[in-house]
Amino acid sequence: MLCSQFAHAGFEKRATTPPSNVEAPRAPARPVREAAPRKAKPSPKPVVAVPPAEPVPESVKSVRAAPAPAPEVIRDCRDCPELVIVPAGEVELGSPDSEAGRRSDEGPQIRWQLQKPLAVGRFEITRGQFAAFTRAANYIPALPCGEFDGKEWSYSMTRRWSAPGFHQEDTHPVVCVSNSDITAYLTWLSNKTGRKYRLPSEFEWEYAARASRADVRPGGRAIATSCAYANIADALFECTDNFVATSPAGQFRPNDFGLHDVIGNVSEWVEGCYSDTLYETMHKKQSAGGGNVLGGLFESLAAGVGLCSKVARGGSWQSGPDDARLAARETFDTFAGGNNRTGFRVVREAQ
Repeated sequence: MLCSQFAHAGFEKRATTPPSNVEAPRAPARPVREAAPRKAKPSPKPVVAVPPAEPVPESVKSVRAAPAPAPEVIRDCRDCPELVIVPAGEVELGSPDSEAGRRSDEGPQIRWQLQKPLAVGRFEITRGQFAAFTRAANYIPALPCGEFDGKEWSYSMTRRWSAPGFHQEDTHPVVCVSNSDITAYLTWLSNKTGRKYRLPSEFEWEYAARASRADVRPGGRAIATSCAYANIADALFECTDNFVATSPAGQFRPNDFGLHDVIGNVSEWVEGCYSDTLYETMHKKQSAGGGNVLGGLFESLAAGVGLCSKVARGGSWQSGPDDARLAARETFDTFAGGNNRTGFRVVREAQ
């Protein structure tokens, strides 16, 4: 059963010719180094060039004015996701009271620090990558897949990751994946590479998605600017991206860390259970000198077996301005399975 408060009617997408003032979709064409076996001495990591970041309007509050350096991109195996090394640092998470579309579970704002670099998926896990896993592990997902028609949700066993109800190719992000499906994929990928892959925590996800900025969404507060960075609800954003549902990975501009689709395309599952007081709890712990410490044994166990509501971040191809924000949070009951607008992005330790 869906717990989200963020579903909106009327986000049918329009397929028209992109206007001249919006950058045309393009796929990145940059070399990626496949990581050496774990026991071998690693070779120097190349620096991969990325397009320059779009100039930020003067009215947009930002904690960094200078362009970010080109990201370092690595991959642990041929079928593995590409990873970007996100540097350690500190940023303000959550949303201020004045932010349009803000909900009470997004605050109060906190200062949060990533204490060491983290390897984060450059893209959301694609359908092709998930297919490679199902073949290698002989894995068959069992739970139904949800679909929102603009008014209500329905769940069906005929919808699944390979047939979500709209056209997809292997380069599109996988959808219709449940908590158990993701756990199985992460276990397979970890065993294959000898490295521990997992979902990001909510704070890790938001830190990576913000890329050291205090913006509402990549590109700033201006709604029109968002169309260059995200596959979102065209009618509500007045976009013309030519994608009725999901789009291939890398079609839109990356954020300053080199991560694509942190807003839009598909919402992304994160680790842990949903709490409407997440930011309030962290704020109190920090005020008491608790730093970044957060969590608990019960919460970790409950999240692992799907006994709690889970969180998806970033909004999707169906999302309007209120949901396609860096601070927005969606909640779902995990026993209902996945849905055709939510996928996931992976992380692992950088070293």
